[in-house]
Amino acid sequence: MPIVAVVEDRGNDPHQAFTDGVHAITLLSTLGRTGVASLFELVPYARLLAESAPAEILAYIETRIGPLVEYDRLNRTSLTLTATAYLDQGQNKQKTATSLQIHINTLKQRLERIDSLLGPEWAGPRLLLEMHIAMRLHLLATPQN
Repeated sequence: MPIVAVVEDRGNDPHQAFTDGVHAITLLSTLGRTGVASLFELVPYARLLAESAPAEILAYIETRIGPLVEYDRLNRTSLTLTATAYLDQGQNKQKTATSLQIHINTLKQRLERIDSLLGPEWAGPRLLLEMHIAMRLHLLATPQN
């Protein structure tokens, strides 16, 4: 599948649109992702990835959430998506369950499994930002079907 970047219309500045498109495609390529993404979606990662090699990014993801990603791969589960949704919803279990269209008890069971894989401090204040970034990078790098 090819890489497609969607850029914002900047009026009559085709050079800027081209530059934005190249930047978005470079970011997608760095993440190893194919498909469609907007530059707006990638802005938070642009600076983070500016001086990082693809191997460094993958190592960062592996260090932070490797056991979770591996569990998902081996068991065909979506715990990484669950954990990301939980952080996206401000760690509100009811909102997370609703956003994932699952029962609250199912979410609690998934969160217990995530705790067992990453340790209970994964969503604590000290690691929260790092874990969320790693999950977002992993999802960006994962082709969407």
